[in-house]
Amino acid sequence: MDLMMELEDARWQWKNMQNIYNEVSDPALIDSVIYQVMAAEQRYEYLLRLAKRESLTCENIPVR
Repeated sequence: MDLMMELEDARWQWKNMQNIYNEVSDPALIDSVIYQVMAAEQRYEYLLRLAKRESLTCENIPVR
């Protein structure tokens, strides 16, 4: 998988986990979902740093 596809996938996974977090109501699951959101965000940020280092650009990926 190329870096841009991996970056788009990581962003989608991060946003998806945020949506799941917003829907979770069972206290037993909240910690698990928080860790998954944080892991997905860190993966996205890592890939974003790699893409910036390689000067890659893509309209679909917002640079924060």
